[in-house]
Amino acid sequence: MQTKGFKFDNDLKITHIARGSFAEKSGLKIGDHLMQIDRTPIDRLSDADAYLLKHRNRDMSLLFERDDFQFFVTLKR
Repeated sequence: MQTKGFKFDNDLKITHIARGSFAEKSGLKIGDHLMQIDRTPIDRLSDADAYLLKHRNRDMSLLFERDDFQFFVTLKR
């Protein structure tokens, strides 16, 4: 996901957003928590990496949480 301009910690919270990146343009913020990809719950960074690798050639829906508010971001491939 670093190619889209964001990095995560082990708790799947965004720790860095690159200026002008997909992540910034999508409105993501440091501290946003990744909860699921498509309809698959994600508990670890390795789960996210494995899912993205397996489904790398299609668009995906990422569910994030920020301050008890949940929202989707579409990751275009």
